[in-house]
Amino acid sequence: MLRKKQKIIKRIFDFILAAILLFFIWWLIVVLAVISFFDTKQSGIIIQKRIGYKGLPFSIYKIRTMKSSDNENESTVTARKDKRITQIGRSIRRYKLDELPQIFNVLIGNMSFVGPRPRRSRLCR
Repeated sequence: MLRKKQKIIKRIFDFILAAILLFFIWWLIVVLAVISFFDTKQSGIIIQKRIGYKGLPFSIYKIRTMKSSDNENESTVTARKDKRITQIGRSIRRYKLDELPQIFNVLIGNMSFVGPRPRRSRLCR
């Protein structure tokens, strides 16, 4: 476990790095969201519920790469060749560009650049 001083230093590092990154790539996130909007005919940014530090839920931001289904029984786990992933979405995922909006999560303190990946809330129950 990190001590209080280490947590503060880590948070300052996360905030500064996230702010610098967003200063340079905010336009790329906007472009990807617009491309995704035209590709999927749905919002270019998706918000998912995740479980974060100390088991607290928060909303994570991502670029939409799949067409959502009305079927509630549809799997929440995405296979590599999942038919719901669009052609453009496949390219966005290949380069992990769908993860860029998560820099906002780091900036506001929901996530950190270093640490475990937050689990989906459905998978934690």
